[in-house]
Amino acid sequence: MSVASSNQPTRKKLYVQGLVWLPQNRWWMVTEVRELSKYFDLVQSPMDADVIYALDPLQSDMRVVTTYISSGASKPIVWRIIAGYPTGMKTPIDDVKNHVVLALVNSLTTKSDFLKSYPYQPPPMELAYHPLNYEAMQVSKCQQQVIRYYIYVGAIEKRKRSDWIAEATFRSRTITRMYFPYAERDVYDEVYRVAQIYRNGLIVTLNAPPQEVYLYMSCALALLSASSWETFFIPGIETAYYARPLISTKLPVLDELWGDTYITYSTVDELAQLMAKYFNDPTELNAYGVKMNDRLTKELWNKGVGNFGELASKYIYEAIQR
Repeated sequence: MSVASSNQPTRKKLYVQGLVWLPQNRWWMVTEVRELSKYFDLVQSPMDADVIYALDPLQSDMRVVTTYISSGASKPIVWRIIAGYPTGMKTPIDDVKNHVVLALVNSLTTKSDFLKSYPYQPPPMELAYHPLNYEAMQVSKCQQQVIRYYIYVGAIEKRKRSDWIAEATFRSRTITRMYFPYAERDVYDEVYRVAQIYRNGLIVTLNAPPQEVYLYMSCALALLSASSWETFFIPGIETAYYARPLISTKLPVLDELWGDTYITYSTVDELAQLMAKYFNDPTELNAYGVKMNDRLTKELWNKGVGNFGELASKYIYEAIQR
């Protein structure tokens, strides 16, 4: 079916839940809403909406939705699922689960994790990868091919094993720029300790503007990750957009997205060796970057990364018109 275009009177009204907590690693939420606004009229109350878009049912504003529906209202809900269901934990969306007409999952890995732990009959599910942030496409790309430093973008926390990045940078005697939106104190203390010892080699920056992050990302030798678990990893599509490579621990979702086009390792020692190897000769890194960019454009772009509004709206209009 064709989705209602932005100038057609059949546009539906959409209420978006979940925008009450927006650290910088959740810019993707704003991007998704911008994309959806091309096909829906956004409203400020579920009472005025034709459909409710639940971005994060764990946030406090979900109570507005559940209270309204418990009063007897009947509104279809689209649930944006970005992680597996929290086993044994009742969430606010459980109270309105019978109103969920569609679940949009951010990866097939997330879908698998969700279905393993969701205790009810699941709603119809469709795949829509996260869209590339608008700012990533607007920032001027690096004018040089590469500059000799690595980059890390993400929270400093145990799950992401950010201390591995710091330690490997020190061991390899290379340079890494770390950009983070928030930090867990014990992990940050370890990263900060290394930064103090290895001055000018580990550059740690909190809440930098996207123009700075993306410019440095486009110039970097590679994006680094040490995560033990991810459900999508948005910085991966950003570095691929700039045709720069990803060096990461091997994860199911990264295998789903990138296949054999990213560089993997298992230990801090292995990461340090790779960083030292590529620091002075990025030829192989450049080749991986080209392969990631090719996969991005051919395999991921039309599954949400480059057409999220069109794709998600198609699924939503089909669901509410059944």
